[in-house]
Amino acid sequence: MPTPAEVAAYIGAAAWLPQVFRWIYANRSKPKIRLASAPFVEIGYTSFGPIVNLTAGISVEKRDALIEMMKLTIVHTAGDSITLTWTNLNEP
Repeated sequence: MPTPAEVAAYIGAAAWLPQVFRWIYANRSKPKIRLASAPFVEIGYTSFGPIVNLTAGISVEKRDALIEMMKLTIVHTAGDSITLTWTNLNEP
């Protein structure tokens, strides 16, 4: 027969079950985003700053996703790198 302390421990441990199930569900149901790009990317520089013309399609599995920011890091063979950031994506 369990002691009152053990019963209290079981109740306390059981109180964590909904939170643990929520963590598992959130981890399993995260959207998986896939970027399918064209074989070539046009990289340049304008008076507004660096520009990357990327023809791509974005596919999402498991859930809808709102993409708020994308980053692209370009690394040269000499070791120089630059990070380009898109902060607003919209569909025409």
